[in-house]
Amino acid sequence: MLHNNQNPYTISLIHPSKDGILRYLKEQGLDPLSDAGIEAAINLIDTEVREYRSKGKYGDMFPQRWIPTTIGILGEGFTVENKLMNPTYKIIRPKVTEHYESLIEYLYTPDSKKVLTSSSRKCLGNGLERRRAKPMMAGFSIMMLSSCWR
Repeated sequence: MLHNNQNPYTISLIHPSKDGILRYLKEQGLDPLSDAGIEAAINLIDTEVREYRSKGKYGDMFPQRWIPTTIGILGEGFTVENKLMNPTYKIIRPKVTEHYESLIEYLYTPDSKKVLTSSSRKCLGNGLERRRAKPMMAGFSIMMLSSCWR
C-alpha cells in the first residue's frame, strides 16, 4: 500500500512473497538465517522497489511522486480475517493506517532511509526462522518492521 497524505514523500507498506525470498536465497546459495542471507533478502526487496524510480527498469511507468522513497516490510498481508481488507478484497486504508501507525510515522523519519537496520535484520531473521520450523501458506509472513513497530 502506498501512503502519502500530503507528506513530503510517498512510503510503501510491502508484504512480499516469502517463498520467493526463500527461493532467491537458495539460488544464491545463502542460508536464510545467516547475516548475509538476511541482508541479501532486504536488499532484494529494496532493489525491486528501486526499479520503479526514474533511472530504473520501470522508471517511466508511473509518476515519480507515486514511487515510494522508503519501505516498510509487513509481517502479515491485508486480509479479511485481520480486518484490513473488506469482503470484496479492497484494502481498508483507515484501518491499515491505524494498525501500522507507528511504522508509518517511523517511515517519515530520516532513519527510515537506511534499509539495513538492526531492527529489519532481527525481524527478518525471526520470520525466516519460523518459516523453517513450521511451514506456512504462500505469502510472506516474516515479522519484520510491522512487529517491531506495533
